[in-house]
Amino acid sequence: MADKELKVGDRYCCRKCGSVIIVSVGSDIPKCCNAKNLEFLGRERYTKNQYNEALKFFKKDNLLQLIKDEISKDHLGDDNLKMTLFLVEVSGLSCNPKRRVSAAIKANSSDGKDNALRSTLKHIPEEKYLFVTSATQASIEDDIKDKPILVFSELNVNKDNGANKNLVEVIKQRTEGGTSAIKKDLRDGMKSTRHEKSEQGSVLYTSTESDIDEEMKTRFIELFIKSTREKITAVNNNTLDSFSDINRILDETDEEDSFIKIGLTRFCQVFDGFHIYLPYAKYLKEFSFIDDDSPRSKRDLKRVLSLTCAMTFLNSMRRKRCQKKGVNFIE
Repeated sequence: MADKELKVGDRYCCRKCGSVIIVSVGSDIPKCCNAKNLEFLGRERYTKNQYNEALKFFKKDNLLQLIKDEISKDHLGDDNLKMTLFLVEVSGLSCNPKRRVSAAIKANSSDGKDNALRSTLKHIPEEKYLFVTSATQASIEDDIKDKPILVFSELNVNKDNGANKNLVEVIKQRTEGGTSAIKKDLRDGMKSTRHEKSEQGSVLYTSTESDIDEEMKTRFIELFIKSTREKITAVNNNTLDSFSDINRILDETDEEDSFIKIGLTRFCQVFDGFHIYLPYAKYLKEFSFIDDDSPRSKRDLKRVLSLTCAMTFLNSMRRKRCQKKGVNFIE
């Protein structure tokens, strides 16, 4: 381990046993099997106390209600939509790419679709997603393979100059199986080719178009926002309060990360590589809620179960864990 000034939040990994050590207040040089075996991993964003408080939050019985209340601070109404949206984003944190689902928010230009996205994304670890207004096919295939969640502020495919219309095909590939492209390698002057692959990821976007083609429909959960007089009144009243309440202005100026974001950051570290196991899923065969006459039911069923896996991940602190053939499971 190179000599360096220790700071709270520094993370080290023991090369011998694999243990991860985080420097806390008043710590001396961290030791494990041997101080020379330690490798500096980087600085932890949150303190141990912050993690502990966040994990207490995730142990509560009314966790989903608390999450909804937290998201509602930034987006009023649309409770079913924003919770579904949040679960879609959490599915993107899964170590199993096949469990990552995608969603499209449909609404008119002033109905708050972009705000719904931002109000849920703020609770997802920043290193896990990328929010863009535009992109190129090459950047999606090459440069953001480590981002399991890709979010577009807008995608309109039916207009001649629709936003990100040129990316529809690569987005489809990203949502189902991932991308796989062969291209000339610029690093050696295009003398050779290289193969770029990415895993399946969650893609989210907003659109003012209500109709999309069948291929997009089967890949995305469609979520609709529609304004009502009551909702508009509530939003306008909230806006007036936000301009006239000095405490709210101070809170917005010095806003801290939520327990949700801190907890999910910790989950991504502790439960990295854990798969979700739903032992009761096989018993659903006895119920008739699945339409076996519709080919689309095959994808719809996978989506429902994937969102259930996302909900199980949120409740990891209260779920059983097991291991089989060296693979860890949460059930």
